[in-house]
Amino acid sequence: MSQDKLLMNDAKTELLLIGTRQQLAKITIDGITVGHSVIAPQSPVRNLGSLSTLGDRSFYMAAPKLWNDLPFFIRNVSSVNAFKKALKTHLFQKAFPS
Repeated sequence: MSQDKLLMNDAKTELLLIGTRQQLAKITIDGITVGHSVIAPQSPVRNLGSLSTLGDRSFYMAAPKLWNDLPFFIRNVSSVNAFKKALKTHLFQKAFPS
C-alpha cells in the first residue's frame, strides 16, 4: 500500500508564498522539508503577467474607456434600438473579423 503514494521530487520542488507585502512581512518561515532537502521560499518572483489593478477593472474606470473606444458613429446614434444594432454589429466584427 505504501507504494501507491505519490512522492514529491525534492530537486524540483519550490516554495512560493503569496500575499500582500504587509501579509508576507508577518510571516517568518525558513522552509519546508521534502525528503532529505529543506525547500526555502523563493524571493523575489517574476511578474505573472497582470497588467492591470483591480481599480482599472472597476466599472467606474472601465466604462468610460470602453465608451470612448467605440467608433464615433456608434456613440452618436440617435435611438436606443439603432445603438443596440450598431453596437452588436461592431462587437461581432471585432470578434469575427472577415
